[in-house]
Amino acid sequence: MGRMSKYASPAAIITHTRSGGTFLAACLSNHPDIFCPRGEPLLRGDAPERTAEWLRAFPSASAIDVLRCIGAASFYKVGMCKITYPQATEEVLAHLKEVGARIIHLTRKNVVRVAVSQYITGAVVTGALPDHTEHTDRPVDPVSIVLQPGGFIERCRWLVEQQQKMTAALAALGLPVLPLTYADMMDGEGHEGTELPQWLSHYICEFLGVERRILGSHLRRVNHYPPSTLVSNWSQLREQLELTEFQWCLDEEDKIEYRRSDS
Repeated sequence: MGRMSKYASPAAIITHTRSGGTFLAACLSNHPDIFCPRGEPLLRGDAPERTAEWLRAFPSASAIDVLRCIGAASFYKVGMCKITYPQATEEVLAHLKEVGARIIHLTRKNVVRVAVSQYITGAVVTGALPDHTEHTDRPVDPVSIVLQPGGFIERCRWLVEQQQKMTAALAALGLPVLPLTYADMMDGEGHEGTELPQWLSHYICEFLGVERRILGSHLRRVNHYPPSTLVSNWSQLREQLELTEFQWCLDEEDKIEYRRSDS
């Protein structure tokens, strides 16, 4: 496959949680020239099971140690991993700049869906939804949660702010950055697939300097149901969202529902 005999070229996916980063990492890991551990190699959770396997095995290892190990992957052209915003500290960003990494900055513009999914994940982590999962390759039944409008809207605003701050931070690094959205990967919100569109697969491969291939994974979207199904007090939440800058997210949901009913 024309692989390198030396170390891999460094790269990273930087994104919010629940924005498609795990799916993208899984897609990239299936390329024979890319070493991309699935999950979050830099994750340090409150409980042992929430900590990445690398860091459980070597608890004294730093995030930079893990990134260096990934970058030292022999016989691959690219060594990379998913890094969430909280994990993208100044130290981590400085390391990425030092090694000249290529960055895929993955964002999900529909922050209403991001926030709903994050609240569900929080309930899974705390045990409030013990039978639900974070990642799967099988269909998952919808859940039902109650969300407080005030806190939810603040979460949406925080998500937007974090995306803007990371965009500026990455621009300041002067590294090659490929901006990518969740909608690009899924051909819009409300869709589900097992591979990226051909044009996007080729675009990513060219950006990373590897052979063109269709990138795919059998990971399924866990919370792909519309918010109106997942949030039991959706009518109350929607009423408050209609008074905010997130009205466009509601318009998008209406379009998705219209496409479903029309088909």
